[in-house]
Amino acid sequence: MAQITDTDTSQGMLGLFDSNLINIGFDEIISMNSSATLLLDNISDPGNAGTLFRSALAFGFETVFATESTVDFFNPKLVRSTAGAIFGLKVAEVTMEQLARIKKMKWIMLIAADIKGMSIHEGLKKYDSADPVILAIGAEAEGLSEKIINLSDIRIRIEHSREVESLNAAVAGSIIMREIYLNRIGDRRL
Repeated sequence: MAQITDTDTSQGMLGLFDSNLINIGFDEIISMNSSATLLLDNISDPGNAGTLFRSALAFGFETVFATESTVDFFNPKLVRSTAGAIFGLKVAEVTMEQLARIKKMKWIMLIAADIKGMSIHEGLKKYDSADPVILAIGAEAEGLSEKIINLSDIRIRIEHSREVESLNAAVAGSIIMREIYLNRIGDRRL
């Protein structure tokens, strides 16, 4: 185990996965029916991505999309940090063109986490929780790509103390997913 795993102390289990699981065609992607999808854009840290997978599953997101600049879904650290959540989600890599077509064909609202956006509470008032949604989260250093920002319907930010410059991408994404989840299940505290 020590020779074939990349951890100092393994848990005594290994998994071998075909990377073609995420290299699926557009027809398969468009047939994924999800009421809530998480989009990871340029998230390079596997721990952050794994945490976002766990939060996605916890807060009712059924699908995770990633842009090509995002860490490989089957990176060993990412898989470990999902604590198994990756196996409860549909996953696919998407191009910007595919994302635009999915959004248009399925009438999906795209919510972008953006430090220049409106407050999360104001932004989520503009979202009908009965409608399907894609939540886009970008890396904390760069944020979302300009293409995703331009494609978004709503841009939201999390208000916080000025004691810190920004929140970790996994923390910010988890907070927003929880707020969307509460909105979707009927908690109208927003």
